[in-house]
Amino acid sequence: MKKIFLGIICLLTVFGSHAQMDRMPNQNDERVKWNFYIKKDSVTQASTFFAKAKIDSGWHIFTQTPGGDGSLIPTTLQFDNKELNKNTKVIGKKIDKDMEEFGKVQYYEQVLIFETPIPFKRKIKLVKGIIEFQTCNDIMCLAPQQVPFEINL
Repeated sequence: MKKIFLGIICLLTVFGSHAQMDRMPNQNDERVKWNFYIKKDSVTQASTFFAKAKIDSGWHIFTQTPGGDGSLIPTTLQFDNKELNKNTKVIGKKIDKDMEEFGKVQYYEQVLIFETPIPFKRKIKLVKGIIEFQTCNDIMCLAPQQVPFEINL
């Protein structure tokens, strides 16, 4: 009888902890979806690299200079070709907010676009790099993510 009772308690514990896990956010959830592409101007033949983030409602990613207490993960774009790291423009609505735990912070919601001109005279054939960011909402932050990209011209 004791073994049966102990077995039932073990099963309830396993199923109960599994139910708790289902309610916890999955660290692999894609709250931010990235799209990488190149646009070529038909007149000048100049190319521009774009990295566009679509951020789920209720979530945000921090700017390149997020502020706060120094613990926040900035969103960074790094190209393997260091020459491309010089002229990146960021398009998005920057939000300033005072967060009790961190102080004054800056982040993006909904859409963020990195735009980088590709020097025409350098004959670059491959655009490769990585974006690092952290997705947060008003309650918690998910683990930082790194998204590699590679596009042939």
